[in-house]
Amino acid sequence: MVCGERRYFSNLFLEIPRSTHSIFNMSKQAPKSTFGISQLKAIGTGRIARRLVDFFAILICTVILLSIGFNLSEWWRMDETAVILAGIQSTSRPVQLVHPQIQVKRQDSSQKVSRDSFSGNTIAVLKELTKRCQNHLVSSNRTPVNSKITLREQRLLAELALLKPLSKEENVWEIYSIPGRWPSIIGILNTHAQTELSSISWRVMFWSMAIPLNQQQWRIWMLENQPEEGKERDRNKEPSLPPGAEKILSLDSGKQGQLMFFSGMGPVKNWTRFFDRYYQNLKWDKTSHWKQVNDRFSARFSTRTGSVSFTVVDIIIYRSDKNSFKGIRIRANSQQ
Repeated sequence: MVCGERRYFSNLFLEIPRSTHSIFNMSKQAPKSTFGISQLKAIGTGRIARRLVDFFAILICTVILLSIGFNLSEWWRMDETAVILAGIQSTSRPVQLVHPQIQVKRQDSSQKVSRDSFSGNTIAVLKELTKRCQNHLVSSNRTPVNSKITLREQRLLAELALLKPLSKEENVWEIYSIPGRWPSIIGILNTHAQTELSSISWRVMFWSMAIPLNQQQWRIWMLENQPEEGKERDRNKEPSLPPGAEKILSLDSGKQGQLMFFSGMGPVKNWTRFFDRYYQNLKWDKTSHWKQVNDRFSARFSTRTGSVSFTVVDIIIYRSDKNSFKGIRIRANSQQ
């Protein structure tokens, strides 16, 4: 993670005007009309910025998870990479997992966080964010969003209602450009899902921000609120887990590699047998048999994916309680 990203997330609250600190106290009076136009704009911008931090707190956690997760995978491979690759081909070398495109998906959330890179000026990156937002809104239209709307989301929607949309399809979706230091886009969708519990049918479906790395290079962060069908599609793409185990979190860098964290009840032999059968059915090679070191179990599987490329998967299982286990699946695509 570059210094600019780290500095932004750590200082975001400090950059918001002090006059916005009362936003969470609904009993306080609104700003007096004696304020100037510029002060009122600063308050509005600050309110939305705070709403974003409040609603998208997962993104800040994700920045930390991305750093820890991929550093963990590199550390895990560091001491045994040469031995692993010797069983496949002595001239092979691993490709690093770090890659501009990364996706993070949690089991208990319908939100997906992505990181990507982009080249161009400020106008170009704003157009790119708008295009990605519109594509997501159009693909999500008329698809149920089963997650309950929270008070945080309701507050954010109320603030957005005070702004003029950058682009919209009447009564279907709206896209807003958020004033601030860096380009930022929010997309909302009319899900037509009014219920007895809530009359609010609009939902926040997309948020993105572009952080400059240099004059023409940007790091794009995106958070998508996925409809139920989208969650099912993502779930079908991921590998199966042993009975009684469920995914906690996955970090995906596309063609470069993937990390998946999971947990569940043992016994551990059921888990090891499951993975043996799973990769045997896929016709993968078992390049490292199950090893036990104290309460940690590990094995390695690999397969050819081309004349000069292959995929290596590490499975790590460790005991967390008497009959409860946690696991990590590390996949890396490599080439000669």
